[in-house]
Formats: sequence, C-alpha cells, structure tokens
Amino acid sequence: MINPVWLRSFCTLVEVGHFTRTAEQLHMTQSGVSQHIHKLEEHLGQLVLARDGKQFTLTPSGENLYKQGREIVRALSNLEQSVSLDPSHEGLVRIMSPGSVGLKLYAKLIAFQHKHQKLSIDYRFAPNASIEKALINNEVDFGFMSRPSQLSEIKTQAVAQ
Repeated sequence: MINPVWLRSFCTLVEVGHFTRTAEQLHMTQSGVSQHIHKLEEHLGQLVLARDGKQFTLTPSGENLYKQGREIVRALSNLEQSVSLDPSHEGLVRIMSPGSVGLKLYAKLIAFQHKHQKLSIDYRFAPNASIEKALINNEVDFGFMSRPSQLSEIKTQAVAQ
C-alpha cells in the first residue's frame, strides 16, 4: 500500500511545481520532500519524476499516479474532517473572495469572530480563477465568487446579487 504522506507530498509537489515551496506549504524541509518522492519511487519500483536540475516533469507513471493520487488525498482529507468533532463557532475557517465581495463581508465576519473567541477566520481576497484553484486544492473551505464557477468539480449556488 502506498504511504499516504508520501502521496500527499508528491501531489502537492506536482501542484506547486517547486520543491522548496512544497516544503514550505507542507511545513517540511526541502530534503524531506525529496526523501518522500524517493521513497515513493522506490516503493513503486519506477520513477514518477523526470528530473533536469531543479526542474522536473512527470513520467507517464507519475501522471497516472497524480491523477489517481490527488483524488485519494482529497478523499482522505474529507474523511478526516467528516469524522472529527466539529464544534460550531470554533476552529479555523478559510474563506476567499474577490475584493468587491470581501469588502462587504469583512466587517461582519470580524464582528462574528469577536463574538466567538474560539473561531479563527482566515479571509483572503483573490480573483475568481484563484478561488477556483484554491477550492480544488482544498486550500480554502469556502469561496465567494462574482460569477458561477467554470469548473465541473465546483458546485456553485447564488447567495446574493
């Protein structure tokens, strides 16, 4: 069975495209990410990356592993969230929206967070395309957009006009 930690490191590396930035995102060292990739390749008995200095491309095996692996990583993350205790008004909530939407919501969210001291809201402004990417990569919990999503993986619902 593939180690899910190695798989998460691999999928994150593919999405980020850079060993050092992947390490930062996963709160690891760059050598730790490299070791995970090496152990994954050793376990599979084949290369998943074709390296060229600091650059890399996916081998055919790497492409296949990424396509299937990202779904497994996402499913494991969702499973962990669904079985964990999730008290209302506590914990971290990650939200993104375009500035035009965020300016209308931000003061209300700050007041809500002040009322619920155990709640931490990470609110970021971004364009619609970046919000879609962050949702796909499970980097945010909610995304408010100024248009319906153009990606089939994202379900949208109008909440205001």
